[in-house]
Amino acid sequence: MNNYIIIKRLFFTLLLITAIYFLLLITNSFINKPVIKDINIMNLDEINISEFINQPDKNIVTTSNNEIKFEYKLIGIRAGDNDSSVILKKANKEYLVRIGETLDNNYELVEVLPNTAVFRNGQKIVRIEIEDIK
Repeated sequence: MNNYIIIKRLFFTLLLITAIYFLLLITNSFINKPVIKDINIMNLDEINISEFINQPDKNIVTTSNNEIKFEYKLIGIRAGDNDSSVILKKANKEYLVRIGETLDNNYELVEVLPNTAVFRNGQKIVRIEIEDIK
């Protein structure tokens, strides 16, 4: 009978400690609730699309691999629906860059097409074509 009371108290103590732990977790989640900031969403009716149609984009710079601005050569492309990447070469080093990653903390890979890759450097967009390897 004495063992039964000890086991009962031990089980009750473990249950009480678990309940206190979960109560502390719930209290902590209420205290650290996320801050929801109000953002101003632009009404689509306010946008005048006709201003932007038929205007050439001044920020797009099409480069070939021989130009000095972009020292990397595009030697490989892996285009897919979910995860696209390119293989670039500079001097003797090769780099694998996925969409969204930056190259030299300057050029962000934006888009991968079958024969070209599009990088963005701030406002400028650089489009390079794959180098034909023979």
